[in-house]
Amino acid sequence: MQITRSVIIRRPLPEVEAWLSDIANDRLWQEDVVESGVTSEGAVRVGTEGYEVRRLFGIPLRTFWVITGVEPGRSYSFKSTEAFVPYAGTVNFEPADSGDSTRLTYSFTLLPEGLLALFEPLMEPLVANRLRADLEHLVKILENRT
Repeated sequence: MQITRSVIIRRPLPEVEAWLSDIANDRLWQEDVVESGVTSEGAVRVGTEGYEVRRLFGIPLRTFWVITGVEPGRSYSFKSTEAFVPYAGTVNFEPADSGDSTRLTYSFTLLPEGLLALFEPLMEPLVANRLRADLEHLVKILENRT
């Protein structure tokens, strides 16, 4: 199941990219993330590893991930290395409105396996709505920063 959503954020691309690259911010804009962090040293790059804890239906689920691609000023990609439901995603940045704003496109693929694959039709609208709401929250956070 792949879900893609785009938003325009009235902030310059370098600012949006820097804020999203700080993994600790994930819990600030994603409603169900209660904890997140990087477990490897240095700046975010290919091979950077981290984790997040999401609370789904009241149950905390820890996942581990790795950054699989980085194009500074353009995108970064990631995939789970250990997760209840495996996933992969890409975050793309592009200038909008003469560079004063950023178009952020978040593409996310869930890869349910086994019995969970049977629930994919039920999961898709839930995940799509959650991503939409989280991106709207991200826009509010970043546009209200001083």
